[in-house]
Amino acid sequence: MVCNFCKTKGHREEDCRKKTRICYNCRERGHFQFECPKLAKPVANQTKPTEGATKRNARAFQLTTQEAELIPDVIAGDLCDPGKVQ
Repeated sequence: MVCNFCKTKGHREEDCRKKTRICYNCRERGHFQFECPKLAKPVANQTKPTEGATKRNARAFQLTTQEAELIPDVIAGDLCDPGKVQ
């Protein structure tokens, strides 16, 4: 079975979501879920980083004790107990 409207397998033209535009969020016709007016919009200041700040990814490395002692920037600690720093 192939839809005559969108040419996708698995449904008929009468059941085609692209033709009827039924929202999975509110089940109303005329829009899809990503366009749903009933979904909460993100607050503007929560999505923007503060001015001058850049987002950086954190990194973790595994070193031997001897390697860690040679590098002054190393912060050693137990990952199971983040409050415990050696």
